[in-house]
Amino acid sequence: MDAKLLPDGRTARFPALGKLSGDWGGGQQLAEEAIWAALTAGHPLLVETVVRLLCEVAPKALPRVVDVPPVVGAALLGLDHTAASPSAQAALRAAFASQSAA
Repeated sequence: MDAKLLPDGRTARFPALGKLSGDWGGGQQLAEEAIWAALTAGHPLLVETVVRLLCEVAPKALPRVVDVPPVVGAALLGLDHTAASPSAQAALRAAFASQSAA
């Protein structure tokens, strides 16, 4: 819950909905944005640190920095479950690669 003081002195309360309601900028949100920006920019030290920490808690994980929307991962998982051919997966990736290049 977020609270603001109205000009007449009364308190107005409304749900804290992050960026949507203007209730954004705390330490956690700033850290998340900074890490996201560094990872998407490919900052080598940060990427190496994230991979190392991830491998400590999930040794079988294969971390990847992706450049396509999350829906591609969901679609690829669906193709895996239907035993689709590698060419189907390649076609899906190519379709989204052409959209992100535009």
